Amino acid sequence: MLDYIIVSRRWRSSITNCRTYRSAALGNTDHRLVVTNLRLRLKAQKSDHRPPKLDLNNLRNSNMRQVYVVSISNRFDCLGQISESEKAWQLFKDGVLLSAVSAIGHLKPRNKSWISQETLNIIEQLRKARLAKDIVTHRRLNGVKNKFLHRDRKLFTEKKAADLEEAARKGDTCALYKHLRDLTDGKPSSLGPIVSNDGNIITDESAQLFAWKVHVSLLLILDFVSQPDPDLLQVTSKTPEALCASVRKK
Repeated sequence: MLDYIIVSRRWRSSITNCRTYRSAALGNTDHRLVVTNLRLRLKAQKSDHRPPKLDLNNLRNSNMRQVYVVSISNRFDCLGQISESEKAWQLFKDGVLLSAVSAIGHLKPRNKSWISQETLNIIEQLRKARLAKDIVTHRRLNGVKNKFLHRDRKLFTEKKAADLEEAARKGDTCALYKHLRDLTDGKPSSLGPIVSNDGNIITDESAQLFAWKVHVSLLLILDFVSQPDPDLLQVTSKTPEALCASVRKK
C-alpha cells in the first residue's frame, strides 16, 4: 500500500470507515484515492451565567415595600395601551424585574451564613469610610464590627448546639451531621498546639501525634503499675502453661 491516512490516537475510536477508491482517475500515478469517515461528538458548552437573586427580605421593610409598589404601578400604566399580548407580556415581565432591582436590590452573597444583616451593614459602612479615608469613623466602625461578629458567632453556635441536641434526642442522624458540618464550616478539625513534657510547644502535626501516642502509652503503663496483676508479676514461680492461662483470663 502506498497511501495512508495518519490519525492521532485520541481520534482513533472516532474512525467509522476507511476505503480506497481504485476507480478514481488520478492521472499517470500508482496512488489511489483513500477516504476516511470520522464521527465527531462535540460537547455542548454549558453556561454558568445565572441571574442574581433578589433580596426579598427587604420587602419586610415598609418603606422599601412602598417604593416597590409605586415603582411597579408607574410601569404598568402603559400596558393598557398595548394590544399585542406577546409584547404586553414582555413589558410586564421586564417591568416587574426592573422595579424589583431598583427598589429592593440583589441579594449579596454570603461566605458565612451566620453573619447578620446588621453586621453586613456595618461592614459596608466600614468599606465606605475606608474609601473616603475617614480614619476616625473607620476605627470606630471596626470596633463595632468586631463586637457584632463576636455576637453573631456566639448566637449561631448556641443555636446549632440546641439543634444538635434536638437531633440527637430524636435520633435524626442526617440532621445531626448536617448541623455538625454547619458548625465546623465543613472543614476537618485540626490539632492545636500542645506542650511537651519538657515545656516546649509542639505545632507540627506529626510530632503532635507522636507526643499523644507517647502520652497514652505512659498512661497505660502507669495504670498497669498502679494495679498490677499478681498472676502476671509472679512469672518466675509459674510454668509457661500457667502463664498463658493467666494471660487468657485478662
